[in-house]
Amino acid sequence: MTANAMLGEREKCLAAGMDDYLSKPLNFGQFQSCIAQWIGAKPDASAPPVDVNNDKLDNSVPVDLSRLNEFTEGDKDTERVVINLFLETAYESFDMLKTAQLHNSEEDWKKAVHSMKGASGNLGAMALHSLCSEAEYQGDLSKEAKSSILGNLYAEFGKVETYLKGLN
Repeated sequence: MTANAMLGEREKCLAAGMDDYLSKPLNFGQFQSCIAQWIGAKPDASAPPVDVNNDKLDNSVPVDLSRLNEFTEGDKDTERVVINLFLETAYESFDMLKTAQLHNSEEDWKKAVHSMKGASGNLGAMALHSLCSEAEYQGDLSKEAKSSILGNLYAEFGKVETYLKGLN
């Protein structure tokens, strides 16, 4: 399993000797299929097919609740805990990003955006995850350019936050 999901990385990893390849954010269905393959288990015929094509995401909803459900197994109390933890972590990441942008700290910028990228991907906020992924590799930009990126992150996070708070 790797956080490096760039084009061609699967082939590089397999060529380097990995037995298989899964990238973050983790798709629980892919994970189950991979494990089943390696332990020799037969697929569950009653389970719905796993859609591995992320191009079919519904962009009108800022959070893919099926991803959240994978981690909480539908438990509403656990869901609230995960949502609150995500929001708390995101607020901290934004504070770090503002400070990193102000002080032009590439290392702190990358650390903060990486944290938010992982949290948003695991939660199912895939548009936010994508913006964070792009921002992670742009840490050496000017303060003005980072300000623009930060504005885009705030805008998308606002959609996610509003949506999540509406669930409670």
